[in-house]
Amino acid sequence: MRSELMAESISAQIKERETILDVGLVIFIQPKGSPKNIRYKTAVVGWKTDYLVIIDMPILNGAYVNLVEGSSCIVRYIHCGDAYGFETKVIKNINDARLPLIYLSYPKSVEKISLRQHPRIQTRIPVQIEVAVEEEKRREVRGNILDLSVGGCLLEIEGAASQKVDLDINQRLKLVFTLKNSAECVVEIFAMIKRVQKTPNNIMAGAQFVDLSPDNFEKIRHFCESLTYK
Repeated sequence: MRSELMAESISAQIKERETILDVGLVIFIQPKGSPKNIRYKTAVVGWKTDYLVIIDMPILNGAYVNLVEGSSCIVRYIHCGDAYGFETKVIKNINDARLPLIYLSYPKSVEKISLRQHPRIQTRIPVQIEVAVEEEKRREVRGNILDLSVGGCLLEIEGAASQKVDLDINQRLKLVFTLKNSAECVVEIFAMIKRVQKTPNNIMAGAQFVDLSPDNFEKIRHFCESLTYK
């Protein structure tokens, strides 16, 4: 029985570590003992759990940078609103002109620091978005809230081109959506765009709520807590 519990615990730890890596994830790698300003920007190519992490060989001043094999490094990155860091060792530099890579040891443990004042919950809530298109002119578009907290939300606008809408950082929006819990309540709230990711058809935007009223704060807090502690 004890061995089964240990196996489940180890499996859970492995699963947790797998969820914090993504192909294409931008990371910063710093050779241990080097000055703090020596950090190389690169990206994750892939990994094999408990064995290695594969990254693109970083480039500095137009030249590829080899890291000392066997040396220790610190990897830091931001993922899903949280900051992560782990220590690793350089296994091998792959100096292939077509695909230069570096193999790192898989982390034994990962430190996590939440950058959000309020944790967010994953949702899919239809939202009406009022966007200023010209001075004193506004357009209403349809979208979805993909995650939500009392501090802000992640917006998705599908078919942004057909809806003739564009979003930019620091743009102010009005959001109207319904929270369905023990009772339905409509929330009307203003938000400021803090980050934007665009494709030819869709827009994903991280928004921070502004001028949040106590009433709206309580509506969102109650909704999030009801899902968190179910």
